[in-house]
Amino acid sequence: ELGILTEISNEISSAMAPFNDDLIYGFRKRRIASIPQYLDSSFRQMVAFFNNQLKYVGYRTLTPEERLDYAFDNMIRKGYVSIRRTDTSNIRFEFEFNGDPYYIYVEVPYLRNECVMFNDTEYYPLFPIVERGGVNVTDSHTVIIKVMRIPITFGRRPSDKVQLSAVSGRQYWDLLLTVKIYQGEVGKTGERIPLILYNICRLGFTDALALYGVKPGQIAVVQAAVEDDEDFEYFMLPNGLYLKADKDRLSDDMFFRRVVVSLFVTYITNTMFTPSDVMGKETEYYCTTLGKMIGSKNRQTPMNALILRNAITHLDMTDLMLDSVAIKKLSSVGIVVGDIYDLLKYMFFNIDDMIVSYNPINLYDKMIGSLDQLMAGVIRRIVNNQYSVINSKRGANMTPEVFKTFCKKASRNASWISTAPVFRPKPTTYNSNWLMQIGARRFLSLDSIESQGRGGKRKSTKTPPHLLESHPSQICVTSLLDIPSSNPVATGSINPYLQVDEEGNIITPPYAKELIHVFD
Repeated sequence: ELGILTEISNEISSAMAPFNDDLIYGFRKRRIASIPQYLDSSFRQMVAFFNNQLKYVGYRTLTPEERLDYAFDNMIRKGYVSIRRTDTSNIRFEFEFNGDPYYIYVEVPYLRNECVMFNDTEYYPLFPIVERGGVNVTDSHTVIIKVMRIPITFGRRPSDKVQLSAVSGRQYWDLLLTVKIYQGEVGKTGERIPLILYNICRLGFTDALALYGVKPGQIAVVQAAVEDDEDFEYFMLPNGLYLKADKDRLSDDMFFRRVVVSLFVTYITNTMFTPSDVMGKETEYYCTTLGKMIGSKNRQTPMNALILRNAITHLDMTDLMLDSVAIKKLSSVGIVVGDIYDLLKYMFFNIDDMIVSYNPINLYDKMIGSLDQLMAGVIRRIVNNQYSVINSKRGANMTPEVFKTFCKKASRNASWISTAPVFRPKPTTYNSNWLMQIGARRFLSLDSIESQGRGGKRKSTKTPPHLLESHPSQICVTSLLDIPSSNPVATGSINPYLQVDEEGNIITPPYAKELIHVFD
C-alpha cells in the first residue's frame, strides 16, 4: 500500500507546475541575492539627475578588514561594532566627482534557512506581493506607478471634488485629477498637484490644452464676463479676472470639465497673474505655481527667484524619470508611452477605467513583485537625500563637501531590515513543518507597500473584505495555500467563483498555464 501511495504521490507531483516550490525556496534566494544588482541599476539612473557632474563607477563587496575600517571611520556608525549576530554583507557603491572617489555603503542581507538574521532576530521575507506591470491601484482611489525605482502617485479622490459656480448661476463639478511626482517632503498641496500643470509648464497654455483635446478659444482667461453669453460660461477668480469655458463642452464632456477644474485650482492657488501671463507662450507663471505647490524650506534666496528655480530644477529631473525598465513594464500591460509627459496624458484619460476595473484578487494578469517592495524604504531614503541636495541653495551644481555629506546620509546599515514592510519577525510556531508554519502564515499580499503615511509611518487600515475573497486564479495560478485559512468568504464557500464542467472538473482558463512562471 505504501508503494501505491508513493507512486500516486509522484504522479501528482510530476503533474503539478513547480510554481509554489520555487516561490517558497528558490525565488526568495534569487531576489535577496540580486539586491546589489538592483541598487547598481538604481545608482546608474540616479547620476543622471546631477547634470552629468557625477560618474558612477560600480560596486563591490567589502572584505572583513574593510568593513572594520568603515565601521570605525564612518560618522554614521560612530565607531560602533555590534557583537550581536547579523548576517549581512557590506556593498560599496563607488562614484567619481572631479576625479576623486566617493562611496555609498549599503548592508545587504544573506538568506539562510529561508530567513535573514538581524540583531539575533530572525526575519522572514514573506514574498510575494502581487502587482500588475508596475501599476498598483489602492483603495484610496489612487494609482501608483513605479519609475526610476520610485513611486509616482496619481489621484482621482472623491475628496478632490471641485464645485464651480458660474456667473450665470449654473453649477458644475468634477474631480480634480492629481499627481505627486516630487519626492522630497511636501505638504497636502504637494500631494495634490493638478496633473495637467506639468504639461503646461513644458508646452505652454495653448499647446498643452491641445494635447488634452481643447481647441483654441474654448478656454480662456478674460477681464470681464459677458452677460447672456449663449456659448460660454464664466467663473470668477479671486483676482477679479474670469475663467471662460465653452458651455456645451462643460455640459457634455467630462474630460473638458476636468481641464477647467484643473485650471481653476491652479489660478486660485497663485492669483498673481494677468491674462497674458497665463495664455501666452511663456510658462513662468505656471512654473512658479508648481514651485509654490511643492514648497521650499530654504529662505536664503529671494522667495520668487527660489520658487521658480526649484520648480525648473524639479521639471528637469522629471524629464528623466521614465526609465527604460518602467517603459517595458508598462507596455506589458498595454500602457505604451515614450516619456513621463506621455504617461501624464495617458493617466488623465484612463485613470477612471484603471480604478473601476481593477480586480485585486484576480492573479491571471499580474506579476510577482518583490525587489521594488523590499527595497522601497532604502530607495526612498536615498532619493529624499538626493532631492535635499539638488534643491539646496547650490542646486544640482554640487561641491565635494555637498556630495560627501550626501554619501554619508545615503549609506544604509543593516537596521533597514527591521523596518522593511516585506520582512517579518519569525511567526509563532504552530507546526514543525516549515511550509505550514511560514508558507501558510500569510497569503499573497494585496496591499500597497507605498501606501504609507507622511514621514514613512505605516497607516493602520483594515483589509477590505473584498480582498479576502478567493478567485479561480488563486487555484489555477498558485495553490490552495494562498487562500486565507480563516476562509472569510461571505457565502461560506472556499471559492464561490469557481467554474466547473459537467463532470465536475475545474475549468482552467487557457492562458493560466502561460502565466504561472511570470516573475519580476
